[in-house]
Amino acid sequence: MPYRYSSRWKTPAEVNSEMMGDCKGKAVALYEKLQANGARDARLIIGKLRARDRRTHAWVEWETGQGTFLLDPTLNWTATRAERQDKSTYIPLYAYESGHKYRALNPALMIPQDSWSHQVASRE
Repeated sequence: MPYRYSSRWKTPAEVNSEMMGDCKGKAVALYEKLQANGARDARLIIGKLRARDRRTHAWVEWETGQGTFLLDPTLNWTATRAERQDKSTYIPLYAYESGHKYRALNPALMIPQDSWSHQVASRE
């Protein structure tokens, strides 16, 4: 499905009828399809593809008996095991699962206190 950015969140029906979407639209459509086909323990993730990225990215994580899989309908054609991912990529900030919203605390995005203090001190 081709990529096309949208400033607003499109519904899965809109993404499917237009046969294109951005990461948010594709991830929401995939999440809905998984739920409709009986998949449990799947969650929609909003986060950063890489820690240095300025924009957010959206994907789906799915916990199964064989492990947790990362499903990125925008960038990856196949599911990958989340355990094998580099810790500096696919950094979750928020998650949605079965009507519940969560905020992730991710150490990969934190600035060490001594580094922050040094940056503040050097600006004075």
